[in-house]
Amino acid sequence: MSIRYCFNCGHKINKADIYCTYCGANQKTRIVPNSEAERKRILLTRRDFKKVNKYRNNKKWFNNVDFLALRQKWIKFNQNYSFKHLFNYLPKSQLSKRKQHLIIGLLVGGCSVLFLSFWGMNYYSRDNQLSQITNYLENPAKKGFAEYIVSDKAETINENDLKPFRNFLVKNPTETNSLIKAISHNKSYKNSIRLIKDGAYWLVFPRYKLNLPTYSLTVTTNHANSKLNINNSYKSMTKKDSKFAVSVNKLIVGQI
Repeated sequence: MSIRYCFNCGHKINKADIYCTYCGANQKTRIVPNSEAERKRILLTRRDFKKVNKYRNNKKWFNNVDFLALRQKWIKFNQNYSFKHLFNYLPKSQLSKRKQHLIIGLLVGGCSVLFLSFWGMNYYSRDNQLSQITNYLENPAKKGFAEYIVSDKAETINENDLKPFRNFLVKNPTETNSLIKAISHNKSYKNSIRLIKDGAYWLVFPRYKLNLPTYSLTVTTNHANSKLNINNSYKSMTKKDSKFAVSVNKLIVGQI
């Protein structure tokens, strides 16, 4: 059966209906019943009459609202309690130019501190720093990785010291993914490499770095005048008994 909408209340009704089952309006003559006698002559069910009464009561309440008076009250409220009139409640002697400037300065300073705090919490968050470290792990040739590394090595770590570790990343992409997964879940990789807190930015926001273990090795040979090449740095060997040896300490984990 076709459907149309009542011209008075807008509800869906059957196209063959003469009266709206919601408001009782005549769809042919476009007359809305106003009296109880007229509504009784319309063949509606008791449930339909309840809907009509509910609609009429809501419509009556809606028509009784004086929106013009509400608008005037709202305008008057804004005039009495606007920001411009806030200082009128203070004594004039307590609001000199200097105090006004002081108040404005405090407000601007407080807003600036709040803005910088929220910005710092986002920029220096653990997830953001972890994302930067992960980017270096996925791109071993990218420079600047040394500032995100910490170890038990006494000297300052430079890019040359990280060559063994970066060679490990290039030659073992599967292990690189396992490393990234481990530090992302705040776990250690093979009980050695982990993400730790090391200092703070601006004395407030924690600084996260990748802690790499170090190891020591001793190389021996029977050939005199031999040298050990580690990251393009040559180590001379000294004679021990009948052999020649060299020891290297605090070498960052990786592949030479």
